[in-house]
Amino acid sequence: MKTSDFLPSSYPMLSQWLINFVNKLVTLLVTLGIPESEFSALREVISDFQVINQKADSSDATSADRLERKEKAASTKKTVRKFVNKHLRFNDAMTDAFRRLLGLTVPDPEPTPAPPIDTSPKGTVDYSKNQQHTLRVKDSHSSGRAKPEHARGFEVWYKIGEKPLHDSDFLYAGFSSNDHFVIDYSLDQVGLLVSYRFRWKNTRNEPGPWGDVVSAIIN
Repeated sequence: MKTSDFLPSSYPMLSQWLINFVNKLVTLLVTLGIPESEFSALREVISDFQVINQKADSSDATSADRLERKEKAASTKKTVRKFVNKHLRFNDAMTDAFRRLLGLTVPDPEPTPAPPIDTSPKGTVDYSKNQQHTLRVKDSHSSGRAKPEHARGFEVWYKIGEKPLHDSDFLYAGFSSNDHFVIDYSLDQVGLLVSYRFRWKNTRNEPGPWGDVVSAIIN
C-alpha cells in the first residue's frame, strides 16, 4: 500500500478526507487492534487542523492564518502517514475493503507493465585514449543524460570497417545500465573505422527504436 499519495493536496478535500478517516477508523479500532490512546492522539491533531482550517477560510482571515494552516496541514499529513505506517500498512487484519473505507490506496495485484520506449539514445564516441572507445548516450528527447522512464539501459551494436549498409552488418557489442559503454581494441585494429548504433531496452527487456549511427576511428 502506498502511503505517500493518498492524502489530498487541496485544503477542502484534505479536511473531508480527515473527517472520513477518523469517523470510519473509530469503528475498526478493535478489529485492527489499534490502541485507543494512539487513536485519540491522532484525532486531536486532526481536530486542531480543522480549527485552523476553518479560521483560514473565514472572511477576516489574515496571511498569518493562512500560513499557519499551511504549516499545520504539512504536520498533520506527516502525523497521519506515520500512523498509517505504524498501525495499518503491515496490519494483517487490513483488507482492501477497509482501505477503501478509510480512503487509503488499494495495492494493484497486477502491476501495470512497463510500456514500450518510443525514444532513442543519442550516442557520442570518446576516442581520446589509444585503442579505446568510450560510448556515451543521452535520450533524444532529453537535454540530460538520464535514461527515459522505464528504461533499464541501452544496447550497443557495432561494425568495424566500411560504413554499414544493412541492419545485418552490425554485431552485438553489449548492454549497459549506465550512460556509457567502453570497448577496447587491439593494436592491429588501429586506423579502422567503427560505426555504432544504440537502442534503449525497457524493464521488460523490450527494445526501443534505433538511434542514429555514429562513427569514429580507432587511434
